[in-house]
Amino acid sequence: MFKDARPRVRYATYQCVCLCSKEIIQDRYHEQLFAALISTLEAPEPCVHSHAAAALINFCEGVERDTLVPYLDPIVERLLKMLNPGAEDGKVVKGYVQEQAITTLVMVADASEATFAKVLYCSLAYPLFI
Repeated sequence: MFKDARPRVRYATYQCVCLCSKEIIQDRYHEQLFAALISTLEAPEPCVHSHAAAALINFCEGVERDTLVPYLDPIVERLLKMLNPGAEDGKVVKGYVQEQAITTLVMVADASEATFAKVLYCSLAYPLFI
């Protein structure tokens, strides 16, 4: 369902992830869920990739730092793309997508603790906020 051709199905799938992200799912299925969430951050439909970012917030809440750290690079890379108003394809990024990307970046930074600052993600993100 994560790769269904219909945006509504993918959106509903991420809604379920938002509601069900608890310790058991985080421990047992983090590889599959991170892979699905990360790839969907680049979905062509703004509502779908924005909702995947929202699902990341719920999924990262309570996840162990060591579980999250291997996924930081692709997560941050895609979230920063969601912030960029002059995207490479020339499309204007919707405001609610940018808001969700910022909120998700904050949660990922908090969940990854000092690793976020050590890896220089802050230096990449700060210019986009100014």
